[in-house]
Amino acid sequence: MPKRIVGAFAVAVTIVACGGEEAAAPPPATPPPAPVASAPAPAPTPTAPAEPPPAPKPSLAEMQKTAITNSVAAFNAHDAKKAAADYSDDAVMATPGMKGMEETKGKAEIEKFFAGLFTGFPDMKIGYSRVFQRGDVLVAEWASAGTNTGEFMGQPATGKKIGFNAASIFWFDANGKVKREHVYYDAMTMMGQMGQGDPKMKVRPPAEVPGGEPTWLTAAEDPKTVAAAKGMYEAWEKKDQKAFMDVITDDTVAVMYGEPADQKGKAPAKKAFTEFTKAFPDMKMTTSNQWGFGDIVITEAAGTGTMKGPVMGMKPTNKSGTTHMLDIVEMKDGKVAKIISYSNNLEFAAQYGLLPPPPKAKGEPVKGGKAEPPKGAKGAEPAKPATPGKTEPGKPATPPKAEPAKPATPPKK
Repeated sequence: MPKRIVGAFAVAVTIVACGGEEAAAPPPATPPPAPVASAPAPAPTPTAPAEPPPAPKPSLAEMQKTAITNSVAAFNAHDAKKAAADYSDDAVMATPGMKGMEETKGKAEIEKFFAGLFTGFPDMKIGYSRVFQRGDVLVAEWASAGTNTGEFMGQPATGKKIGFNAASIFWFDANGKVKREHVYYDAMTMMGQMGQGDPKMKVRPPAEVPGGEPTWLTAAEDPKTVAAAKGMYEAWEKKDQKAFMDVITDDTVAVMYGEPADQKGKAPAKKAFTEFTKAFPDMKMTTSNQWGFGDIVITEAAGTGTMKGPVMGMKPTNKSGTTHMLDIVEMKDGKVAKIISYSNNLEFAAQYGLLPPPPKAKGEPVKGGKAEPPKGAKGAEPAKPATPGKTEPGKPATPPKAEPAKPATPPKK
């Protein structure tokens, strides 16, 4: 029995081993990995606002207007540095003087010039009346006035008020800076107003400074008008009185700022023409610059001649010289209705030997080899120029005209 049980058990084991029972369940599948959460996308970087395109460069005409506005403001604020800021580093300011066109070179020297002017005239102001604009050139009419309460050009204060009319020609570079200025005003008018020079010399009363904005003129050039103006200068050089009288109107006006008053009509014009052409028989006119603006013609010129006859009450000196001028001629129906002339009578007097020699300094040898005894004077006073007379429109080598000390040039200011 026990054997049978054992045998049966063995058979059962064998059956089980041979698959006689159900297959075991497969192991559970490995679950898929949990999804990995992705990092949040970074916030977009804010885009910097686009740089605005650079402002277009102002036109030369705009820069010229800015320069004039700035220079007037700086001058009237007595800021010499700012007044010189509208000049290029190598700018030149030229003005007729005793030795002809005298130059101040470089921005630094121009700044010193302004500083000296403000020291001598602490209340000096400037204003422009008309500005003519053409390309890189501006021609400006202006006036300046102030009181001489400080030392000026080595001379003590006089306490006198001055005021003079002037004109400047400005040439600008591509950056809107003044590279050259020619300034015209009458130094003898200033001297007379300050009580210097010949006490018999009559000069204009102090000019008033224009207020407000100047009138800007840009009219195109009229060749016929320019030709008519040239005819006036040619008549002077050719001594052709008839041609001269034919080119001026019956009521022509001559504003010579070196004279005490304006001249009106043909009679004084004829008298001046006759007197000057006889006094300077070899007179020559040279035009360096000329511009037309509609009925207006602007001429920068020089007159050269020899003083061989009396003129304006002054005896002939037989001296030769050259004087410079800036004329603004206003035409009407092809004739000269008005001429405004700027030059320097001091240049005329010096060029033609009309200035007396300066007094001898203390101890300077005199005739006979003796030293001149001291007079107790502080020093040699400036020579008193001869009293200038009157001039006429278009006249070449004449004393009445004007030269500025700005802006000028200036106050090209």
